[in-house]
Amino acid sequence: MFTLLALVAALQAYTRSLNQKELERIAKASPPAIHTPPVLKTGKMEEGDYPTRSREVEEEGSVFITFIVMADGRARDCQVLRSSGYPALDEATCRVVNTRYRLEPAQNDKGNPVQTLASQNVVWRLH
Repeated sequence: MFTLLALVAALQAYTRSLNQKELERIAKASPPAIHTPPVLKTGKMEEGDYPTRSREVEEEGSVFITFIVMADGRARDCQVLRSSGYPALDEATCRVVNTRYRLEPAQNDKGNPVQTLASQNVVWRLH
């Protein structure tokens, strides 16, 4: 309990020490408030996206990714946060996201498109 009180006191002291310009700089650096999240329009995974070798050896799995949705709706900088356990499936996931995904971008409270971070779980299953 004492540690928590000391932490709160230190945070309050730090906040009081910030001047107005520092507060404005911090506020500008903060991500914009998202009113409407991004929505995938085109580019979903298709049967032909399954890596040939993965299909041959019957690899299946789930890949959890994160990526940036640009204000123009393009996806970029896909990163695997949780691997399927198969590099070919992980790489195919990010290749499709970075090259084909087109999204309705997130919008701020004024209705303007804004860049945001998105995440998705992609499941690779053979039929």
